[in-house]
Amino acid sequence: MARIRELNSTLSIPSAVEPLREEDFDRIIDNAFAEAHGTYGLPRYLGRGDAHELLSRLLPAQPLVVA
Repeated sequence: MARIRELNSTLSIPSAVEPLREEDFDRIIDNAFAEAHGTYGLPRYLGRGDAHELLSRLLPAQPLVVA
């Protein structure tokens, strides 16, 4: 994983998608699932929960708010 992060840094690939918002996840997942079909040569298909987890990892770090 460290090598992937190093390569991403070298290629200026961000680790987060700044405009991504959690409230957009359902629409993104619906659109992705509508486009995908069973003839894609994939080792594993994502379920909604897996897709949500993947998108969550792309969210920018949120500042800690202490009340």
